[in-house]
Amino acid sequence: MDKIKNNQQFILKSEKLNETLSNEIKKLKSEKAVTSDFMILVNETLRDLGITLKLEIEDENYIIKTTLATEKQITINDISEGEKNLLSLLFFYYEMFEDRNQQVVKSDVKLIIMDDLISSMDDSNRFYVLEIVKNIIELNVDQVFVLTHVWEDFSQLTFRKKCFDSNSKYASYEIKKDKFSYIVKLISKGGPYKHMFKEVYELSKKTQLSTDCEYFHMPNVIRRVFEEFLLFKTYNMIPQRKTKEHLEQIFKITKTKDKCDLGTLLSVTNALSHINTKTNDDILIAAKCLMKIIKNNDKLHYDTMKQ
Repeated sequence: MDKIKNNQQFILKSEKLNETLSNEIKKLKSEKAVTSDFMILVNETLRDLGITLKLEIEDENYIIKTTLATEKQITINDISEGEKNLLSLLFFYYEMFEDRNQQVVKSDVKLIIMDDLISSMDDSNRFYVLEIVKNIIELNVDQVFVLTHVWEDFSQLTFRKKCFDSNSKYASYEIKKDKFSYIVKLISKGGPYKHMFKEVYELSKKTQLSTDCEYFHMPNVIRRVFEEFLLFKTYNMIPQRKTKEHLEQIFKITKTKDKCDLGTLLSVTNALSHINTKTNDDILIAAKCLMKIIKNNDKLHYDTMKQ
């Protein structure tokens, strides 16, 4: 009898274990379906953007293939930084939702922070990414913070948002730097360009930095003036080292020294760097280079703004 009883207990335990394993299998199959949904989302997005890549699933892992005449499997190291960032953003976006249609935000998502997403993308993907960021801002989440170095992106994201209204659910802040960083709430968007231009102009006349504050403050000012002036000459382009040759063509820079100075300007104003590797001399060269570019390409603009 004891043997029969032991066998019955063993059978009961086996049945419970079987039920547990069955539930685990169902869960894994469900996760597999979610993975497939993400693959579909990515492939539709890549196709719409005209990017010749696609995701496939092999042995429960993603693989990347080209969608050219002859399909070829490639690795993550074979695609551009902008394409890597786009895939990361899509996965981040997809993981925020409970449903495959990206309508219901997960209940545990209380805070979203996006740090300079747009400027880290390839130029051809920036408009699409900007729309994703705008959509995330409108999600039913307790708090959403969007950080950007780019004035044009700030203008796009705050357009019609009433960010300077005390009763609005939106707000805008500026992170300022001297020896330390601090945050200032903006009460109006205003037009800071002329004021910043004069700051860079005055710096370009100096032979050395006057204070430590200039070391931390002026690179950001130089960058914003450069971005704003560039908008007068071309659309949807951020001054970065990868666009150096294009900038040389736009501003007709042909001399070797001027090209080197432009490289210094782009290093000093690098929106993707959070590391202070620039020197005081680099900042002065950047200010002088930018003023020279503006003076040579638009003398009237230069004379008007420096007053």
